[in-house]
Amino acid sequence: MALALSRDGRTVWAADTGTTTISAHRARDLTRVRSIDVGDSPLDIAISPTGRDALVTTGFYDRPDLAVVDLVAGKLIGRMRAGAVARSVAFAPDGTAYVAGGADQGRLLRIDPRRGRVEATVDLGSNPRGLAFTPHGRYALVALNGQAQVVVVELATHEVVGRIATAPFPYLVAAAPQGARAYVSHNGFAADHVSVLDIRAGRAVGSLTVGPDPAGLAFAGPNALLVTERGSGTVSVFDPRSGRRRRRVTTGGWPRAVAVRGRRAFVADEQTGQLKAFGV
Repeated sequence: MALALSRDGRTVWAADTGTTTISAHRARDLTRVRSIDVGDSPLDIAISPTGRDALVTTGFYDRPDLAVVDLVAGKLIGRMRAGAVARSVAFAPDGTAYVAGGADQGRLLRIDPRRGRVEATVDLGSNPRGLAFTPHGRYALVALNGQAQVVVVELATHEVVGRIATAPFPYLVAAAPQGARAYVSHNGFAADHVSVLDIRAGRAVGSLTVGPDPAGLAFAGPNALLVTERGSGTVSVFDPRSGRRRRRVTTGGWPRAVAVRGRRAFVADEQTGQLKAFGV
């Protein structure tokens, strides 16, 4: 369901949603080197700026929770409630941890995972999914799958400062490394595009036509946007400025999560659990 890269780029961590573990793989050959039990089905994973800790949302709708993992010691060191149905977790550019979730009563939470505390709460709307931050850390962007919106939250004040209307079922979101644009996939019936958002203008300004059932998004520098296409078993690489598809890589299966380090991309197959890598 999710991937995260270690700070040195040598390890790819995967959320093994079919089990109760997160697993580490050598980036050079994708060999699994160890697994850590987090106590429930992991949904999303984020690695702290120090590289020592990982935060893992778990549980779907039965036991939603947040696991705190010491990657150096290789063990679970704590759990905390991070609202109902915690879905996405990420570290802002300043190192602060945030969790988005809450089903129909969606919220964005700023948390202190080591102390197990919620430090700030922002009411969002229905069914948050993807969470991303603008490059300089001014805004958090949260896709509301149940309301066809991407919410813009100013992190300095923890206030909602914008709601950008999108096509139905916005899913995962990525902010461009430069400029004021963001990109959001959609997971509704027959979804086949990625919306292009102008954050400053507060509106959608276009779309990219992609393969069926798009999911994960990741930038490889400012000039390459990768989109996983579960319905066709492919990953497309776009020029985000022109919207032109540069190439399409066949991975097979249901590619969902994607992570990039330099010019190398890593993709997780949601169907088989296999990892694949290719040059961008």
